[in-house]
Amino acid sequence: MPIYEYRCKNCNKNFELRQRMEERGTAVCPSCGGAEVEKLFSLFGVGTASESGRSPAGCGPESCVCGKYGGDN
Repeated sequence: MPIYEYRCKNCNKNFELRQRMEERGTAVCPSCGGAEVEKLFSLFGVGTASESGRSPAGCGPESCVCGKYGGDN
């Protein structure tokens, strides 16, 4: 199920909702209960494991971002 990002026009807070595609447009702000929200454009990550042993996120010993290899980049 996709995760959509919204911004409440009433309290200006951003929030995420996991919704079915047919539920889009029914978002309600969890902070103030406002129904006037705008959908934000979101980026998503896609990765694949490679023969070099890197994780699907592309993290490896020389460029660790997840802490698995002790890096803190």
